[in-house]
Amino acid sequence: MEFINAGLVGLAVFAAVPVIIHLLHKPRPKVQPFPSVMFLKKCARRSRAFAALKNIVLMALRCAAVILIAFAVARPRLAGAAQVGNGGFAAALVIDDSYRMSARDSGISRFEDARRRAMDVLATLPGGTEASLVFASGEMTPLTADVAALRAEVLRATSSDLAAPLLASVLEGARSLEGAKGRRREVHVFTDLAKAAWTGSTTDAVKALKDATIYVHDVGKDAPVNAAVTKVELSPRTPRAGRPVEITATVAAWGRTGAATVSLRVGDVPVEEKVVAVPDGGTAVARFRHTPESSEPFHGTVTLTTPDPLAIDDARHFAVAVNEPLKILVVEGAPDADRGIAPFLSYALAPPSMRERRPTRTTALLPAELPKCDLKEFEAVLVACPSDLAASDIHRLAAFAQSGGGVGIFADGMDLARLVTAGLFPSSEGSADAPAHLVPGTADHPLFAVFRAGRNGDMAAPTFSRRIAARKDARWKPAILFDDGRPAALEASAGRGRVLAFPFALAGSWTDLPKFPCFVPIAHEIARHLAGNVGAERDFTAGSPVFLPLAKPPTELAYALVDLKGGSRESRRADPALTSLHVARALPPGRFVVEVGGTRRPFAVNIECTGSDPTRATRDDVKKLLPGAQVSFAFERGAGGAIRDARTGRELTLFVLLATAALLLGELWLASRV
Repeated sequence: MEFINAGLVGLAVFAAVPVIIHLLHKPRPKVQPFPSVMFLKKCARRSRAFAALKNIVLMALRCAAVILIAFAVARPRLAGAAQVGNGGFAAALVIDDSYRMSARDSGISRFEDARRRAMDVLATLPGGTEASLVFASGEMTPLTADVAALRAEVLRATSSDLAAPLLASVLEGARSLEGAKGRRREVHVFTDLAKAAWTGSTTDAVKALKDATIYVHDVGKDAPVNAAVTKVELSPRTPRAGRPVEITATVAAWGRTGAATVSLRVGDVPVEEKVVAVPDGGTAVARFRHTPESSEPFHGTVTLTTPDPLAIDDARHFAVAVNEPLKILVVEGAPDADRGIAPFLSYALAPPSMRERRPTRTTALLPAELPKCDLKEFEAVLVACPSDLAASDIHRLAAFAQSGGGVGIFADGMDLARLVTAGLFPSSEGSADAPAHLVPGTADHPLFAVFRAGRNGDMAAPTFSRRIAARKDARWKPAILFDDGRPAALEASAGRGRVLAFPFALAGSWTDLPKFPCFVPIAHEIARHLAGNVGAERDFTAGSPVFLPLAKPPTELAYALVDLKGGSRESRRADPALTSLHVARALPPGRFVVEVGGTRRPFAVNIECTGSDPTRATRDDVKKLLPGAQVSFAFERGAGGAIRDARTGRELTLFVLLATAALLLGELWLASRV
């Protein structure tokens, strides 16, 4: 126990006053002659013993009352974890500012509620206390004793466009207090307790959270509700003017079941509405069809118009270029059923069943017909039978790549030396005959972006029975690997162009890849990538760097970034030494176009849909992610009193006064007894 006003404890010396009074008023026996005192002597002895005991008890009660009054004036309290005004603790405030916190419950957003609670906690900090401020989006104010500056930062803060995990920010807040050695460390976390925010590894958490006290201030609801447009896909991905485009929107719902209205806007003009039934925890698909009328960028927004608490994830943008189909040349051998040779590439790039929606204009030639073809008419060339090419044709392909074209080679294992000499294939170490499969999960190459999250077929399903073992070469970068670690696709720069080398043929004895659904999308992605028209560039995530790959370095030093929604235009400078255009560190959700070198490159920026799931984490889920820390949950506003008691100890003045009153009542009762 300790005292807030320790100097006043000395008032307890006045407990001697009842002793002095008792001694001064102690009765002295008087001698009185009285006859026949035999019985009176015995009675007097009994009365004197009771009176003496009674006087001693009364004296003790009065002394105790005086001492308790002195204690009450000195304000006793149980020992707390820190002392007010003595720098006994430091605090870190971690505020979840992900876009999910902009959800509105009862007219106030969760972020506004978190901000008000943070202000309440700052109000409990005594003068001179050091504190830091951390936002889940990455912003941070280091440890400072200027609480007024922290209040100003909290008042200025707004929710972000990100869906950042919260655990990393909690650890950062705890680490910011590592300089507060010997003091109590408090980390206050303001969040809606969504499970999507409490993810990550606890490997580094034990040391950072050791002996820390974490208060989780919950601003969420026990039964959260949300619906969101999680994905928008266009088919074909390279639309043409006057040809229909199918727009597929995926809608997800949590905590609600029923109809949802989805609308399509092209540009800023409403086009069509669809009503879909979305189950709780499931998804539904809304399909639209629209025909671009001009070669201007095709852009728009799919919006969920049914009201729900979180509005930011109800819209998803798209922006693509309306171009003539890519001009692709495919060189394949004559069909041969015995050798398993078939026109796989030309059928995948321009299937007869998709005549009206072909994203490429594909020309298929036999190797003998290649000398009569003008390669300048094409943007990329795919070769499925390089061993049938003449030496002059191989050199023409190398010159085509040097001038800015794209060349893709599927090696058939024969006469590779000519390809290696021309720079169209890496040197080999022989063959690798053990069957293998692709490992798409390890590929971050834009060529395989369409297969992420299990979309467009399983790239790991095809079997590769025969392969060529390529040597390691600094010029050739692996784009994807086999499960034995060998490269399955390699890319190299060739002058202003690029070359993709595949160490296998498409014949049946090499692989069964053409038999799987993933072959058609991978064939189109190969053609786009070689032509410098990478589909993955069209959709970026809010908060991530925005860069556009270029087929060749820009000839102009300046380019323009245009906001298609707001109409704003910003001029920027390009680096002529690079083949990619770094547009911005991050952009907000919307539709944009970059004008560079006489071309227009549209793209869209959307939020990361994983943050839309409002499913709440349990207390046990949170505690498992915060090992070594003492975790408390503050579910109501105005919890400052409880936090202050835990921080400075519970004051006992009221209890002492009640005990004093009880003693005085006991003294009065005993004094009135005869």
